[in-house]
Amino acid sequence: MAAPYPSIDAGYINDPRKKLDCIMSDFFEAEYSQSYLFCNSITSFPWILQNYQSDPDEMINQLRLRLRPYVLRYFDDIELECAIEDNLTTTDYGIRLYVQVKQEGEEPVTLYNRLKIKDDKFQRSIAIRE
Repeated sequence: MAAPYPSIDAGYINDPRKKLDCIMSDFFEAEYSQSYLFCNSITSFPWILQNYQSDPDEMINQLRLRLRPYVLRYFDDIELECAIEDNLTTTDYGIRLYVQVKQEGEEPVTLYNRLKIKDDKFQRSIAIRE
C-alpha cells in the first residue's frame, strides 16, 4: 500500500499527482548534507551531479539507483527511464527523465521532464509533452 507523503504546509499528501510533484521537487532541491539526524540518507539530485558529473554514464546509473527506492517509499510501482541528451558542452547539457508511478485504486501518473544542467549545476526541470 502506498504511503502518504509528509508536507509541512499541506499535511499528508495522498493524491498521486500532487505527491509525485512534491517528491520530485524535494529531490531536485534537497542538499545531501542538510540533516544530521538522517546523515547519509538524503536522496539529492545536486549530490548526484556533484559526485558524478565527470562520468555521465555513472551519473545516470546513480540517478536510477537512488530515485527508484526514494519514490517507491510512497508508491506501489514505478517505471523510470533517464538519459543524457547530446552534450552542448561538458558543463551544459540536459537529462531526459521519464517517471510513471502507480498507486492502488488510482490512475497511473506520468512525469516526463528535461532537466537543464548549466555549469554543472541543476537549473530547472522543464515538462515535455509528447
